[in-house]
Amino acid sequence: FEPIVARLAAERISRNDILLLQANVRSTEKVLKANRPTTAENVEFHSLVAGSVHNAVISLTMKTLLDVAKVMTIETHDNVEERYAISYRSYEQHKHILEAFRQKDPERAYRLMFDHIMEIQEALKKAIPEG
Repeated sequence: FEPIVARLAAERISRNDILLLQANVRSTEKVLKANRPTTAENVEFHSLVAGSVHNAVISLTMKTLLDVAKVMTIETHDNVEERYAISYRSYEQHKHILEAFRQKDPERAYRLMFDHIMEIQEALKKAIPEG
């Protein structure tokens, strides 16, 4: 779902949306420099992407999906090193996704978001303890 959202966002994104995403990326960088995971900032990035589509149904659907992602991330709470590694990789990928939005390149935004979601999904599976 989210790669399609990214494609639509690249087509519809406003200058203000880009400014909000840029502020999020800067905020994420500051938290990472303090050696802390960026769960809240990562969730906010994805929420901002959904908002950039300017469609209430998509925003609500993404909110539901992001609530699930928060729960998955909370389950990794004991593994701070792994959470930091996931956060840093997400930050790097978010910068590339933001660049695709700046260039209004829907196909690149789709591909980057697809790769990002697949990679983070795998990282979270590894980080969540069995049991």
